[in-house]
Amino acid sequence: MSDTQKVVACGTHGARYPAYVCQHLNLHTPVGFYEPFDTDPNATYANEALNAWCDACDEVLGELVSGTMSRKNSLKSN
Repeated sequence: MSDTQKVVACGTHGARYPAYVCQHLNLHTPVGFYEPFDTDPNATYANEALNAWCDACDEVLGELVSGTMSRKNSLKSN
């Protein structure tokens, strides 16, 4: 599937790649909020990039980046 086939049509923002967020973000319980960029409603970001995540996922991502956690152990954190 080409990148142009993965674009969604948003009535507010126009044609964009879908956003990917961690499964823990919700409207009821504060879990922290991180994004890899400054919020810019006019920006277009890479397809399949992680767009937002919570405190727990930020800790796991940090450990993966620093090499202190193996990928196998990170999968258990869900």
